[in-house]
Amino acid sequence: MRRSSFKPSATCSVQPRPLLSFDCGSLENIGDLEKYIDQSAVISIFLSMGYFKARNCLREVVGTLEQKKPYLFVHEADPAKGGGTLEALRLELQNEAHREALFDGRRVTVWHRIADFQTVSLLQIAEDMLKFSPEYAGRNALPLYVPSGLLEQRLLLPTPVVLFVSDNNPGAAQAAAEMTSLLSELSITSSLQSTSKSECAPVTTSTSEAPTWNSTAQPTHFLLYLNNRTYSDRKGEALAAQVRDARQAGMQIAMIHENDPDLGGCEFGTFFQTTPPDLIKDGLYTKLAVAFVHGEEHRKVSRALLAKALGANEGEAMSKAVSGAMSKASRLRPVMLQSWSRMTFRKNSNRPVVASVVIKGVPRTPDTYTHPTLGV
Repeated sequence: MRRSSFKPSATCSVQPRPLLSFDCGSLENIGDLEKYIDQSAVISIFLSMGYFKARNCLREVVGTLEQKKPYLFVHEADPAKGGGTLEALRLELQNEAHREALFDGRRVTVWHRIADFQTVSLLQIAEDMLKFSPEYAGRNALPLYVPSGLLEQRLLLPTPVVLFVSDNNPGAAQAAAEMTSLLSELSITSSLQSTSKSECAPVTTSTSEAPTWNSTAQPTHFLLYLNNRTYSDRKGEALAAQVRDARQAGMQIAMIHENDPDLGGCEFGTFFQTTPPDLIKDGLYTKLAVAFVHGEEHRKVSRALLAKALGANEGEAMSKAVSGAMSKASRLRPVMLQSWSRMTFRKNSNRPVVASVVIKGVPRTPDTYTHPTLGV
């Protein structure tokens, strides 16, 4: 629950006014810490390495549990910013009873600094805070979204895209399957040359429809999926040869950098140690890779960013599902949720950028309605 941990990169104004938001080092009287907790409506716990080892931070945790205060988690996962894996952070809380009580299965929002991912993090923080406010007490979910945000765009490929997926690239087939769930126009091949359909291996996917394998068209893009298994053993040598051939032929390389530890995610610097030197020297990594991150909503952002890298454009400002929901909302009574909230955050500058944060199913607008509890 350290405001300083967020720095000026994000300031959320949708929280209830009594929200506890401070750094222990900036309190007028640290001896009154438990009193400040008592006066707060919601506690935001920002998890970073060393948090549970600090005496006053442990007081915050104990005070929160003993006073049975509502709380939410924000997780700093970037090691360069003092973060770590969630499991490592959990184990820093040595009191097992406190650890089990605190980590009770509630959502842990990962804090991101890339704008599109950060927006999702802010929405989750806002949702978790609002669920503890009197207006929304007892609700399991508040589907917030940013109008015209990346996840509200319907992305379409203006021209056919055939994505080459190498059998020598561990994890690439799974990533390609994720993309076909977003882009129905996307087709996939496992050969750099036109092949018969029998030469195309199937891809396992969790969607109801299998990915489309194109056995006649030449691939337009080479999918290079980067995780801790890329370029390993003889398959790695074969993959590097395919990358060389594709670049020599002028094929576009679409790169994914896996960040999810459960899927072999690692620091990008790792690839400067594992990639053949000639590919690095030839500028393979001059173009930025798209980060594929952990978390359902954040992963959707990853897929949307890769779709744009493949040439997808915004077909419609909102998906048909969202448009239908908002059309229905216009006929609903205002008492359903009675709220449009506003969230202000800074984007790589000192100038604040204001974005409306909408609770789906609400017929009011921020220009004509003020939330009675939050005053926003």
